[in-house]
Amino acid sequence: MFDGPNNNVLVGMQCPNADCESFAPLRIDVTATADVYDDGTDPMTFTDVDWEEGSFCKCMTCGFLGTVREFHTA
Repeated sequence: MFDGPNNNVLVGMQCPNADCESFAPLRIDVTATADVYDDGTDPMTFTDVDWEEGSFCKCMTCGFLGTVREFHTA
């Protein structure tokens, strides 16, 4: 289990639940770009993964549900 402050894509994020305060993993609704074919997507073409402050966010440690904004610590 990850127990230190995030220093990459989740920098400044932490579960806001006072009983948890986990740094990761977080499940976030994201937008992405991919090449899509009739029989599916090419997983090697997923690019530009992004999310917004209002995107759904869930702490995978305790199940706390909220938005990315709520998970920002600063």
